[in-house]
Amino acid sequence: MTDERQVPPDLGANKALTIGQAFAGMSVAAAIAALVYWLWYEDMANWGAVVFWTIAAAAVVGPWLNTSQAYMDWAASERRKTSAAKLEKKAAASEEKRRLADVDAHVKRVRELVLNKLPELRRARSAAVGKWGELDLAKWEAEKSDFSRAILMPALGAAYFRIVERVPVLIDEAMATPEFGDPLTMTGIDYEEFCAAALRDAGWLVTGTKVTGDQGVDLVATLGAWRVAIQCKRYSGSVPNSAVQEVEAGAAFYGANAKVVVSTGAYTAAARSLASATGTLLLNYEQLPTLEMLLVEAKGAP
Repeated sequence: MTDERQVPPDLGANKALTIGQAFAGMSVAAAIAALVYWLWYEDMANWGAVVFWTIAAAAVVGPWLNTSQAYMDWAASERRKTSAAKLEKKAAASEEKRRLADVDAHVKRVRELVLNKLPELRRARSAAVGKWGELDLAKWEAEKSDFSRAILMPALGAAYFRIVERVPVLIDEAMATPEFGDPLTMTGIDYEEFCAAALRDAGWLVTGTKVTGDQGVDLVATLGAWRVAIQCKRYSGSVPNSAVQEVEAGAAFYGANAKVVVSTGAYTAAARSLASATGTLLLNYEQLPTLEMLLVEAKGAP
């Protein structure tokens, strides 16, 4: 509760009260002057008239003064209540602003922790993808719960429980961020996860192949009638035609109707020539969000 002593004095009310009291004083003085005049110049024996006018003056001035004072007290009290309500509202707004700032700080911390563990989380999500590219939501939610208990709760402490209901969504949102880092500095497996995440963000269902015995294909992406075999090449130089040969050999094994090589660099002339002959798309990783459009432009409807 707000202490009314914190409310500053209302100078306007004090001024009005002073004027009212002065007017009341002048009224009393006038009544006394009239009484003196009457006693001095009129018949001193007419005490009945003296008493009458004295009582009349008191009856007029007294209630007026009391009413004026009561009104001023009531007005000052209302102003204090209004000021106190404003102070309480301001304090509540300040507290809400501070609470939201704390929540924003916790959300930012969750995002940082997710980005620090991005490769591990992507591998966990890939493990939750079924045979046909569908995401097992129950399995993925369990993976996020494990991550929350192992990483987020120890880092955030009691603050974790203030945003606990938002954590699963925050993890998904942070994983969809474009802040993946430099693909050239990634390991081969991380680069595959990087490409898979970019495709998922574009709406594709993506499953990885086994690291060994992958038949020349790293990822299989499905969207509508498209089933695309993808070879991921993290090269600092130009990608040779062997990458095209690998994805060409593996596409039939995975039942793909389109073949793609996605790299961090350029392609050799031999790779471009073989890709043209086999209908393989040669892409840079930055083109992955538009893969569907590129396939339609190159091949038409599947």
